[in-house]
Amino acid sequence: MVIGPEDGMDEEALAAEVGMISLDLAPLPRQLDDPQEVGVYMNDIMRHFSRTEAKYMPDPSYLKQVQTNIDHKSRATLVDWVINVHRKFKLVTPVLPLAVNIMDRYLSVTNVKKEQLQLLGAAALLVASKFEEIYPPEVEDFVHISDRAFKKDAVIRMEQTVLNVLKFEISVPTSHAFLSRFAKVARADDDTKNLANYIVDAASMEETMLKYLPSVSCSKDLLEH
Repeated sequence: MVIGPEDGMDEEALAAEVGMISLDLAPLPRQLDDPQEVGVYMNDIMRHFSRTEAKYMPDPSYLKQVQTNIDHKSRATLVDWVINVHRKFKLVTPVLPLAVNIMDRYLSVTNVKKEQLQLLGAAALLVASKFEEIYPPEVEDFVHISDRAFKKDAVIRMEQTVLNVLKFEISVPTSHAFLSRFAKVARADDDTKNLANYIVDAASMEETMLKYLPSVSCSKDLLEH
């Protein structure tokens, strides 16, 4: 069953559908809670994410309805490049799904030439890094890692364009927010969390996953693997 924004499922129904526990959870034992994760507000935060995630989904049909120069293979190549750059720069985990979300939302409304895809990926990673990292990479770092396929000014212009098109709506729920909560409640060990993140990252390359809400995509991947 495909669960999308149009379904309007509540949290309990969503949890039952994907076989996961409810997002509305009792607080974790005090010794397991990190004060920086504001556990006392976690249920409210997760309910907010659940209510708003559909608003920031890309159009799952944009490769057919909007784009005329790229296909699912081009997108997969782009996401693969973004994943490699994310790993090369040793960026924090939330940067990757946010960058992919930014790219897909931009591509949902703007026709992009194939030769501009790498530039878009760099700009999306730059924006996501600025949002999530304390010390994000410099623009010159993206120019260097692309083997100078584009110039610094081009990255800055693309960054401005992307932000304007998305109306600066960058604080969005991603699969990382839900997956980290699921792992926390399940008391998952590091190996399990690393495997779960790997599966979700690999799934982000698949066009077929665009139709799933972030909360459903991460749980669906884990259930099927």
